[in-house]
Amino acid sequence: VRMGHKYGWSEQAYVAAAGRLQAISAELDSRLAEQQRRGSDYLVGSSVTAADFYWANMAGLIKPLPHKDNPMPDYMRDTYESGDADTLACLTPRLEAHRDRMYERHIALPLVF
Repeated sequence: VRMGHKYGWSEQAYVAAAGRLQAISAELDSRLAEQQRRGSDYLVGSSVTAADFYWANMAGLIKPLPHKDNPMPDYMRDTYESGDADTLACLTPRLEAHRDRMYERHIALPLVF
């Protein structure tokens, strides 16, 4: 309860969260599509930025990297991976590919636990 209060949890915020995640994901997907039309694999400009790292890590909370790249224990994977179809749909193929590229190019793989 204390942590929820600290971060602004409320029933109203809970109800709005799914729509907010969908809107943010749609915006990121659109931005990445435009960037790719310009020849960039990154969310902002022509090189990696904090936004790319933030998204890659956030995407891991929706769907973790495959076991070969992220050998977390199964009980942890079950906790992290979203079982909600609407949430999983927010990770579009373009956004998932961006997450994977970020880890392949800029974050060491496999992850070590």
